[in-house]
Amino acid sequence: AVERMITTMPYVVGKKAGAPDGTVVAFDISGPPGRAFAVGVAGRAKVLDDVPDEAAARIIADGMTFVCLATGRVDPAVALADNSVRVEGDEGLARHVVESMNFLF
Repeated sequence: AVERMITTMPYVVGKKAGAPDGTVVAFDISGPPGRAFAVGVAGRAKVLDDVPDEAAARIIADGMTFVCLATGRVDPAVALADNSVRVEGDEGLARHVVESMNFLF
């Protein structure tokens, strides 16, 4: 299920958040599932094979928060305010990605 959520993040980063071409957004997910991945935008957004050291924005959360944000089970503003999700780098872009993570319609 988490892999499915990860595969939606290119849609979130590229389409919903509108990250510009050449942008990389990294995700650091701790605890279960304990996964780091990055989405790069080059024409179309896609999950990259490796997480580069440098990213325009970085989103840091535990596994439960990631799942809850991706499925619309937590208000992104609340998660940002209580630091259950943190952002680094381009804060405006990172916050916009977090606010756009709910892929369920």
